[in-house]
Amino acid sequence: MMAIAEYPRCAGYLKAMRFKLDDPKMTDYAWAVALSENWTEEFLVADGRVNFDTMEGPAILVEFERLLRDGDPKRKSGLSRDGMERLKAFLGSRGIKVSALKGADDYWHVASILWPHAIKLEAKDHTARC
Repeated sequence: MMAIAEYPRCAGYLKAMRFKLDDPKMTDYAWAVALSENWTEEFLVADGRVNFDTMEGPAILVEFERLLRDGDPKRKSGLSRDGMERLKAFLGSRGIKVSALKGADDYWHVASILWPHAIKLEAKDHTARC
């Protein structure tokens, strides 16, 4: 049995949920069950990589680690979760209040301000032209 610490994203998520990561009663499968509340059953079935009926705990945790790293592959931005966090950190370091940005149009507007020589917004429909 591997320790939950072998899966840093899973461990971080569980720690944020206030689980005691050193609980000797918890198995890898039990950790996987606790983590499963992060996703709907429909999403897990559609993703097709996690099956609680046929997989062991460590295999499920590997897939949950991937899901926590990458997020939903159908994400509209095309960025992984880590990539989006890096973008938010970059914009925040430039004094931009990222929590005020509501969607892709807002991000493109910010990009057109930061790099006006590279990104032009069309006035009528606010589409970006690089």
